[in-house]
Amino acid sequence: MIEHNKGLSRYTRRTNDWQLVFVKIFDEKSEALIYEKLLKRQNRRYIEWLIDSEKNQIEAIDL
Repeated sequence: MIEHNKGLSRYTRRTNDWQLVFVKIFDEKSEALIYEKLLKRQNRRYIEWLIDSEKNQIEAIDL
């Protein structure tokens, strides 16, 4: 996320206001990539619900 906010990522360079709002912990990277693909197909309403739901594990990480 630091790279995104510093403009180092080509795809996110135009905005610099990224913040972490959702965390889901996986055992395998492949599982995380599959979940990311699923999320990209969802609508905004579902994403907002997910951020507010118990599935959000953001409290489990040390920011």
